[in-house]
Amino acid sequence: MEIIKDYFFWIIFFGSILIIFIIRIVIRKPNFMRSMYEQTVEISLNENSVSLLQEAMKRAGFKDVDFNLEDKKFYATTSFSMSSWFEYIEVKIIPLDNKLQLHFSSICGYPYQIYDWGKNKENFERFQKELMKMTQIKSLD
Repeated sequence: MEIIKDYFFWIIFFGSILIIFIIRIVIRKPNFMRSMYEQTVEISLNENSVSLLQEAMKRAGFKDVDFNLEDKKFYATTSFSMSSWFEYIEVKIIPLDNKLQLHFSSICGYPYQIYDWGKNKENFERFQKELMKMTQIKSLD
């Protein structure tokens, strides 16, 4: 009984992580109770859209930017900061008539981080800012 008193915090801590892990498996949602931010934007379609998006992601400060042609998704990561360990960035491209719909998601890299101090939204805002700068430059050419 004394062991439970001495290690009560750790029992609750690891028990909570175990419960979240089991719930994620049962409901088949790997991002359940994980800090993330999702947003959708549309841009006009042109012949250099893929290279434009890749450059915007690099200028936004994302690392390891890669494009998967089969999934039509960009993948990237961010660096360590005091607000979170790192984030996974994913931008899915959905072609429409004359536009591209971009589904942006930023997910904390640590699987049990449930609060991100606004870092995921900040990632989107940096990406959107760079994207808007580049599309304005592109439209002036």
